[in-house]
Amino acid sequence: MRGTAAALPAAAGLLAALLVWALGATLVEPGAWARLFAARPGPTVAAAADLASMVALALASAAAWLSWWAAPDHRHARLLVGLYASGGFWLLAWSVLLFRFGRPDLALLAVAPVWFVLVALVLLTRRFAPWAAALLVPCLAWMAAAAVLTLELLPPTGAGG
Repeated sequence: MRGTAAALPAAAGLLAALLVWALGATLVEPGAWARLFAARPGPTVAAAADLASMVALALASAAAWLSWWAAPDHRHARLLVGLYASGGFWLLAWSVLLFRFGRPDLALLAVAPVWFVLVALVLLTRRFAPWAAALLVPCLAWMAAAAVLTLELLPPTGAGG
């Protein structure tokens, strides 16, 4: 969707990505990972998780803009908007469930849709926006790491009760 007609939607896409980031920053204050892992030794994991989440969101925002700009037609552009909006929704759901409500069990349920959306975006954009697809790969890695960290926050189960 190159050209003047694409400038306004591309700007709207960038604004939407910034809105998702702003909502996440409002709902989840900095240091949230550190608070979750406060009882465990090694604040390095928490600091790395905070940084990784910010970098992944920045990469996804850049990928959204690049893929929208390179979309070959309006059908692809609309599909991209839907996928990015869906991914943003599920990412916010994961953040709110984990950090605001302290429910890692429910937050894990939101990881699968985020992963599905990211994989769909990589597969969709790799043909017409390979840089956008490449920027989403670290986001997939971050969501895998975030899922493992979320899983570690589940209370232990077993016969020891």
